Amino acid sequence: MASWLVLPFLNDVCCRIDPITITLAGSIGVALVSFPLFYLLSTSDNLRVMSVVVLGSYGVAAGIASSHLSVFVADLFPINLRALGFGMSFNVAMAFVGGSTPLVNAAILETEWTLGVGLYWSLMGGVTSLAAAWGVYCRRSGNLPSYLLGHREEHAKSFKVADEACPGDTLEFEPCSNNLSLSWDATTNVYRSNS
Repeated sequence: MASWLVLPFLNDVCCRIDPITITLAGSIGVALVSFPLFYLLSTSDNLRVMSVVVLGSYGVAAGIASSHLSVFVADLFPINLRALGFGMSFNVAMAFVGGSTPLVNAAILETEWTLGVGLYWSLMGGVTSLAAAWGVYCRRSGNLPSYLLGHREEHAKSFKVADEACPGDTLEFEPCSNNLSLSWDATTNVYRSNS
C-alpha cells in the first residue's frame, strides 16, 4: 500500500530522468531501512505500531526500488531481443534471489538470531545498490545503450522543429520501424495521428 502512494510521483520523475537512477535511490533506501526496521520489529512490544512503521518505511523504499525496474530492464535490449532479454534476466534473477530468500530467512531464524534477517535484507539492498550504481556509471559513460530513452530527445527535437517551421504540415518519422504520421492540430496545439 505504501509503495502505491509514491508511484504517481515516481512516474513523473521517471519521465525526466533515467529509471535506473530511481532504482538506485530505492535500493539505497532498502539497504538503509531494512536492518533498523527488522531490529525495531524484533525488540518492540507494540507490534501494531511497529508493523505500520515497517510496512510504511520498507514499503516506500521497496516501491521506489522496484517501480521502474521493468522499464530499465526493457531499455537494455533492442526491440528484436527485448522479450527474451527481459524474460531471461528477470526470471533468472527471481529464481536465484527470490527463490532462495525464504530458505535463507528460515535458516537464519533457526539459529534464533532474529536480526540476521534484517541484515540479509540490508545486504541484498546493498548488492542491488552496487549493481544499479554500476549501471548508472555505465549509462553515463556511454557503455550501456538506451534503446527506449535514447530516442526520446530526438523525437522531442523533431516535434519542436516541425512545430516552429511548419505548424500546419505533417510530421513523419519511423520509430521502431513502424510508420507514424502526425499532423499538427492548431486548435488544440497537439499532434494527431493520421493513421
